[in-house]
Amino acid sequence: MPLTEDERQRLRDEELYRAQLRREMEPPRAPPGALERLSAFFESKVGFWLLTTVVAGLAVRLSAEFGNWINHSELEQRAKAEQIRAAAEQSRQELDTVMKIMPLLVSDQPAQGRLGVVLLNSVAAASGVQKGTVDQITAALQSVVALGAAPDASPQARAQADQVARLLDAGSGTAAVAAGNGASGASGAVTAAAAPARVAAPALQAVTLPARVYVQIGSEERRPLAQQALAALQQAGVLTPGIERVPTRSVPARHQLRYCPDKVSQDTLQQVQQALAPLLNPLDMTPLKPSQCGNVRPNHLELWLAD
Repeated sequence: MPLTEDERQRLRDEELYRAQLRREMEPPRAPPGALERLSAFFESKVGFWLLTTVVAGLAVRLSAEFGNWINHSELEQRAKAEQIRAAAEQSRQELDTVMKIMPLLVSDQPAQGRLGVVLLNSVAAASGVQKGTVDQITAALQSVVALGAAPDASPQARAQADQVARLLDAGSGTAAVAAGNGASGASGAVTAAAAPARVAAPALQAVTLPARVYVQIGSEERRPLAQQALAALQQAGVLTPGIERVPTRSVPARHQLRYCPDKVSQDTLQQVQQALAPLLNPLDMTPLKPSQCGNVRPNHLELWLAD
């Protein structure tokens, strides 16, 4: 049975009364805090629009920064890879230069030795020799010299060491020792003068040469004695770059061992003198004047055999 209008009004009044009683019985509520107000703001249309705009902007910015970081990392990796590739290529070129020039420098053929020096100087003048190349060639030549100076060195090792000594002495102007005393080489003579007049390559200049003796003779009759002297010196660990034929007028009346006092130590002089004493007696120790030494490298001596 439907309710009358009075009954509906009575029910509404009762509900209103109950709601009023509940409000009166509940404790007073505190005012909304900042978080609640902020939450309420973002729940509104304006707040929601603002929130989505800010979040979208931050997402785009973070994505761009991440992309930049990835690109920068790739560029760094590429740069490192390029540096490694360039270093490897430089090492390959240095090794290739050493492998091509070294056999010429230690060849027992003077012409090939001169060619090796010319090539090395050409590389230095054209593009500059890298320090790695200089160090490798210097170390290789130093090893060749040390092996050839050993008393038990093979004939090939001695020949290579003697060739290196001839090249370096010629580049330093060592031939001035003989020239300053009126000597001049004959055709086919194996002397320091057979090499280029000046060696500019730093790889050759950096090599330290041990004691070495160039033998000068005025006639072929003295060659057997000169060869005996070379053998005695080799047994003493002294390099013997060769025998030079000089004019007879330049030959002294007595055997002489010529040297530059400020470039040969007393130990070296004693070593050479002791090696030659059983074979050449008397042997005059003849110091040269500074004007005769010029650019002579250290440990260079000359044995002049009398006729």
